[in-house]
Amino acid sequence: MAEILTACVAAIAALRLLRLRLLFAGVSVRWSLFWWLGSLVYVCVLAAADACAVDSSPAVKSILNYGAAVLLLTPAVSTLGARRHGLQAWQCFVVLPLLLVLMWPAVAETTFSRDSRPLLLSGPALAGYIAVLILSAGPGLGGGLTWSCLLRLAACLWMLAPAAGWLSAGSNVLLPVVLLLAAEAELTAWQLLRRHSAVRNSAAIVSRTNCVWLLFQDLYGPVWTHRFMNRMRQFQRAERWHCSLELSGFEAADGGELTAQVLQQPLQSFRWVLSRFAEPQWIEQQFAESCAVASEATTDAAANGT
Repeated sequence: MAEILTACVAAIAALRLLRLRLLFAGVSVRWSLFWWLGSLVYVCVLAAADACAVDSSPAVKSILNYGAAVLLLTPAVSTLGARRHGLQAWQCFVVLPLLLVLMWPAVAETTFSRDSRPLLLSGPALAGYIAVLILSAGPGLGGGLTWSCLLRLAACLWMLAPAAGWLSAGSNVLLPVVLLLAAEAELTAWQLLRRHSAVRNSAAIVSRTNCVWLLFQDLYGPVWTHRFMNRMRQFQRAERWHCSLELSGFEAADGGELTAQVLQQPLQSFRWVLSRFAEPQWIEQQFAESCAVASEATTDAAANGT
């Protein structure tokens, strides 16, 4: 019964993520969504195999579970290289080799033991996994998706526990891991859809730009956010803007209300830097949707005035 519940929850979480595919289309973090869905499908297959009572040795089962722990790292690692230029190269020369490097000790250990005992990682192999886990937490911790990131970290550690020796080899870790991943998917979907809705409903150019900026922060995390801001500050010093880009959005230099006229030149630089991460069609779509809202609001106001 628990195995069937695990498979169902994993499938529901994957379907929840599929709702975000249109939002991720056109941005470089679409590869993160791809790896995220892939890891969920893999966990779902493991749970389905358990539900169908597929016969496998403890050693094989342990290495398959460890493979899930490794796969759960890939979305965050992919986000670390989420820039349009060199995006495919990052997947081929960083993410895929990372999978091979982390899986190699497990395969070697299982081969050496001749399938006679469950996987138990050595100290260096375990330290390598923990190091990658900590480094890959950068795109999530400290931003709007901090709780989602913490849930992912907990799922990774729980999935790793039998291979690390923290739990017995026969422990059923799939159900708690899937529940954590389902909660992460729900929180992430709620946050990103809320941000996207704010972009669609923004009528003024200033609020629209700030909403797109907040959406970017949630999609890419604090690491890319600070690099984005550093690039914008270079433009600010060179072009002597009367506003600056902060975490909350564009703010006037004198502390007053920011106008569309003051934002005109910084907005060009903002869109140029944004184009390093998103396709031109995606950028135009975010602003076009808000323009449509503004036009509709103006029409309604004129109609009410008459």
